[in-house]
Parts: sequence; structure tokens; C-alpha cells
Amino acid sequence: MMEALARLLPNRRGLGRLAVLAMVVMVASGAAGYLLDGLTIMAYLFTGVFFLGLFVAFSAATAILAKTTFESRQTRMTPDRIPRGLRIYLFLFSKGQIRRLAADNLLGNAFAIQCFAIWIIGLVIAALLPVDSRASQAIAIGNMNEMRLLTEPKTPVEVLERRMSRVSFSADRAPDLDFSIVVPHGWSTEPVETPLPAPGGGLARVAAWSAPDGAARVDVYAQRLLREVHSLDWFLVWGRANGYRILDQRSRASGPDIGIDVLAIREAKGADVVRLRTYRKAGLLFMVAASTARHRLADQEEAMLVAVESFDAGEVPPDAFAEPMREVEVSGPVAFHLIMPEIWSMRRDTDAGADTTSLFFANPATPDRVVGLIHVMSAPRDRYASDKAVAADLLAMIERDQKVTIPEGAELAQAAEIDGRPARQLVTAGRNAAGEPVRVAVTVTGGQALGGWISLLLVGNRPDPDPFLIDGINARAYDIARRSLSLR
Repeated sequence: MMEALARLLPNRRGLGRLAVLAMVVMVASGAAGYLLDGLTIMAYLFTGVFFLGLFVAFSAATAILAKTTFESRQTRMTPDRIPRGLRIYLFLFSKGQIRRLAADNLLGNAFAIQCFAIWIIGLVIAALLPVDSRASQAIAIGNMNEMRLLTEPKTPVEVLERRMSRVSFSADRAPDLDFSIVVPHGWSTEPVETPLPAPGGGLARVAAWSAPDGAARVDVYAQRLLREVHSLDWFLVWGRANGYRILDQRSRASGPDIGIDVLAIREAKGADVVRLRTYRKAGLLFMVAASTARHRLADQEEAMLVAVESFDAGEVPPDAFAEPMREVEVSGPVAFHLIMPEIWSMRRDTDAGADTTSLFFANPATPDRVVGLIHVMSAPRDRYASDKAVAADLLAMIERDQKVTIPEGAELAQAAEIDGRPARQLVTAGRNAAGEPVRVAVTVTGGQALGGWISLLLVGNRPDPDPFLIDGINARAYDIARRSLSLR
């Protein structure tokens, strides 16, 4: 059969025959990459280029070893002039087949057919054998690492308005789940049979829409949180646990929440491209997921952008939280007010000195184990020469009392204002006595104009992995205290 296939190929001038066969391999490779999940079109297209190089090399080898070329018909290879080295390249053919093909000057065809047969065998093996998940993901990604989030629609707004419309979702048993979203005309609403999200439960799908041809879809998920956490921190933990690989991302502030807008792929879903955007509404966390096959992204990315950006869950009260809060009044040289999660225990710092007021707030994991510590202080103006001195004193305190090692070189930088006054902040990573990573953050404001200093300090555990969102909960409590701080 191999000999018959070799004779079917056109017996034209050598390079033309080789180029035609290479193009056939490239087209077949592209089709295989399109049909097989985990394999990219480009990766298989390059095999055609590889074979073209092999064919050219074979032509040169034949010219040297047999004193002839595929383009010259004056000197044909006779059966008794076949070099032994040449037979090695045709190991799928018998000796008799090689002699007959050589007599008809068809050794180039034989080599081409052998390469094509080896490629088919390799493709079948690649499709049937199990592949390591990390390797499969790396192949599937290919040039997807260069993809970026589309941030603005390419189509004029008036055209989009004719192509898309806003649809509403309403849950009779949970009115706080009501929302609306914009999807293209003709998309159908899919039935969702999963239970509505319950307090302390996981992420639940509450609504879904899909394109008529199934090329793209939009799913809306919701989760009821028990602790305050930024949806960005929540997603980074959730996405990692669920096998998402982020290709591009940007953080998006929405009221008091810091959300995330992500372009990602999920290995378990055949490397489909997913755009994910998170939203918060009091104790509810929403995630909008718009997905499509990777080869359809160029056609669908605009609809995906509009869908995730158009989500509207209604008015969000600025003081609505997932957990109870407590009002804290701090007296001292500079009196101020802030709020903290009620679950954080509070105690006064007895070592602060008579002229300074400072409080410790602890995030308890168990009755005898603390995973986060926030320190707030009001100090007189003449106690510190500058905000750098305040930060240095706080870092020295946690190194001494909490046995946390702070890397050298951490410096205060300009940060968002506190109650309309300039503030500076330092964020760094340290290590506790057990060698575990720790988040350290310091915010300082005040000075001569204020008549004293106000500082906030966070020391929080950063386990890896972090399924209980310890780091995110600590960071959110620190952010709540900072945002709510107001002078009295």
C-alpha cells in the first residue's frame, strides 16, 4: 500500500512536488488542531513548515549521495545505485519497493509518503494517550498569553443599541438577587435548576443566556458572603481553586468594593476563553461570566464586553456589609471615629504611654489563635519628627512583639486621602517566626497641621493556598477602617 500511495503523488519537478505536499500537511494539521481540544492550530501548522524543511533536506541528500536531483531526468537512480544511507530514511518501505520506486525516479514521493504516515501515527497517539494537565494547558494556551481585555466597544453605540437589549432577572424568593444585563438580540434564556445561593454556601448559577449557534454564552453567579472581603481577593482564590488561568486582568472599583475584570481560560472546559467580572451588593457577591470558544473570540469579544460591563444590581447602600460592624471612637491628641467588623476583638494598648491612645483589633480563627491584627493610634505631634518615624516605630513594634521579620527598603508612598487630608502608606510582605508569609500595611496621616499623628497598622497571615480567604478578610477589614476614619 505504501508503494501505491507513493505512485499516486504527481511526479513533477522536485520542489513543486515538495511544496504541494507541505501545503497539504499544513492544511490537515490546522484542521486537526481545530478539532482536538488542547491542541492549537498554529502548533500544528508549524509541522507543515517542518516537513517542508525535511523534504528540501532530502532533495539535497539525494543530490549528494546519488549524484542526481529530483529536477534532473538525465541521470536516474537505478536499483544498483541506491546508497545505503538513503535506505535508512525509507524504513517503512521494503527493499524491493525501494528498488522499484528508484527505477521510476519516485524516491522523493516515497519519502514524502513516509513522513506523512509518521505524522498521522503521531497525531493518533497524541489524541489517544493521556497528557499531563499542565503540559496540555501550556499547549492549549499557545499565543493566547498575548490576548488582552477589550476595554472599549469597536462598534458605535447607536449600532450596538440596535443589536442588543437589556433583559431583567427576578427571583421571587430572593428580591435582592434582582438584576438586569444587556445581551444580543436572539439570545435565548436557559433554564437554571440550581438552588438560589444560601448564606455560607458556595457560588450558585442564577441565570444564563446563550447565542443561537452556541458560539457564546453569559452566566450570572451569586454567593452570599458571611465575612467582608473584596471581590478581587475572593476571585483570585476562587479562580485558582477552579483551574482558571488569567491571560489579562484589571481591578475595578465599584463603591466600597474593589472588583476584578479578567480574561481567562479554564483547562477543564477545553480552553474556552472566559471574561469574568465581579460585583458586590451588600452581602451578595455577583460574578458575570461571558465565554466563547477560543477561535470565536474575535467575533464575540465585543458582546462579551458589553454583557459584563452592563450588569446592574440596583442601588448599593454605602454602609451595607456582609457582617455586623461596630462603631469605634478613639480619643487622644487627635480624636477620630472609624468602624470595624464586630467579630474582631478589641483591647487597649497599655504600653502606648499616657499621652497616646492606641487600640488593637484581632481577627480570631479559633479562641486561642489570631490570624490578623490591626492597630490604630492617636499620638501627639511632638512624639514623632515625621510620618517616616511613625512607620518605623510601628514596624519595630511588630518585629519585637509579633516576631515578624520585615524586609529592608520598605518606604512610605503617597496614598488616597483620609477624611480629606493627605496620607502616606507602606505595604510590604514579611515573615513570622514560623517562616510563614505575612501582609504588613501602615497608613499615616497628620503632623503639625493636624496637631498630632493618626496611624493604622495591619499584620495579617497570608497562607498559600488560602481557601478561607484569611488574607482577603484581613485586607478588607483594614480597608474598611481606613475608609471610615473621620476626625471628630
